[in-house]
Amino acid sequence: MTRRLTVMTLAVLMIFTLIPVAPALAVSQTYVFSGPKMQLTFDTSLFDKVLTPETLEAEAEWLTGKGLALAEVKQRYEEDGVLLEAYDSPNSRVLVVSAIEDSDGRDYFDVNTQDEAMRKVYRQSHTNGTLYGLLGYKYDSSVWRNYGSNLARFLKLKYSLTVGGDLICRGYQRRTIRNGYTITLDMQVTGRKQTDADETLLDRMMSGLYFTEVMDTPADTCRLTLTEEPASETTSEKMTIAGKTEAGATVTATLISLTDSKTATFSAVANKSGKFSISMKFPSQGTFSLTVLATTTDGRTAQRSTSVMYQRDYIPLNFKTTVPAVLPEDSLTVSGTTVSGVKTQISVTGPTTMQKSTTSKSFKFTVDTSKEGTYQILITATKKGMSPRTVTFTATRTLTDAERLERAKKKAESVKYSALKSGISRYAGHTIVMTGYVMETRQTGDEWVVKLAINRSGSTYKDLIYVICKEDPKLEVLEHVRMYGTLSENTYVEVVEGSGTSEYPRFELLLFETMN
Repeated sequence: MTRRLTVMTLAVLMIFTLIPVAPALAVSQTYVFSGPKMQLTFDTSLFDKVLTPETLEAEAEWLTGKGLALAEVKQRYEEDGVLLEAYDSPNSRVLVVSAIEDSDGRDYFDVNTQDEAMRKVYRQSHTNGTLYGLLGYKYDSSVWRNYGSNLARFLKLKYSLTVGGDLICRGYQRRTIRNGYTITLDMQVTGRKQTDADETLLDRMMSGLYFTEVMDTPADTCRLTLTEEPASETTSEKMTIAGKTEAGATVTATLISLTDSKTATFSAVANKSGKFSISMKFPSQGTFSLTVLATTTDGRTAQRSTSVMYQRDYIPLNFKTTVPAVLPEDSLTVSGTTVSGVKTQISVTGPTTMQKSTTSKSFKFTVDTSKEGTYQILITATKKGMSPRTVTFTATRTLTDAERLERAKKKAESVKYSALKSGISRYAGHTIVMTGYVMETRQTGDEWVVKLAINRSGSTYKDLIYVICKEDPKLEVLEHVRMYGTLSENTYVEVVEGSGTSEYPRFELLLFETMN
């Protein structure tokens, strides 16, 4: 499988005050994509900008404003088969539609014409530890969904993408192979976790997707799928690989040592169902490249390549999951396989500490990574008569502004105004949620101050608090809002009223939400 990695440059997440605005008029538009023979119709008013390869030149100024160079965007579109991007900047998300003629497209051509075993292999390629995992994708789910007679099967995927230690985005994908193309609708979000609303919007886009033509699988296509993938590390001199290809095809497995250049070749003929199994024997110890080549009776070919390390006294650790340098979630699963009799232990130091072990051919540990900080994760494997094995990972958990905000909202205390006034020192430094009415908004130096009345009786507004904001909250007078804020250590604001002064609670703003 060959795959290029799409890394989107998205708008930096801003914390927006929620203000009612007039809904945009629905504008339905159809985009036709001749290569994969499909079209997409959707309401463009749901997005603030829609780009296609044909409109990039005209949108050069807009791209520059987003910090994107036109030449680089053009190159990315061409390399990654991007057909359309639709930006929803206020919600920090972008829809990316792509279609690329890759090795999967050549081998499968149309997943709907493949049998269940082949589709299972393709679905499993979207799991951690596979090629997609090595590219930085962590898939939380991967299931098939049938969208009806025209669209047929698409994979439903939920993921996070980490590249070079940086969390690039999270999102949902819908992916299939049709007409020789790997086709993906990708709803990417940045600065926050993906939500049900993001997936709902993606499925709304799917409802406007339509294949204008469904091509027959070409006769010169040769399928080759490994249903029993070789382990990346082994202590056994012998190894078996299995898979599926065309009936009667000759399948050759070639081992080439990267240590001493020794080679070994093994072959088998696929049965009438296209299934094959090949038993191999390593010519020596060391690291090998493994190439599997299927050749049909009429000369069509397909190929797969990987690497395997064979060492008799070396405890193998074949990880099913990857440990990213940047942890995108509140928990991390470390799992894999080894050989019988091995004691595998995990030791974690950092914001969370843990130590667990198991004596089994398979291991699976779950680490609590909800706290911010750097985690040192040590995997040790021991067995009598074999050299101990140690693998170390370093990973960092950093919350986004949106995640911090969400956590603050969850722990916010709802306090009555009378209780706040009478016990104000007890609440200093606490996150509190209160609802009220905007009396005034004014700028003081580099800050904005909002005077909020918590209660009203008829036309009389009372029980004031003052909320300090780092930027203009853009609120209207008498607007009804919900305020999340931290009660300042300097708990009061002194306000001159008449011949004296009055004291009112002072908050540092976290978030305003508009009330219905």
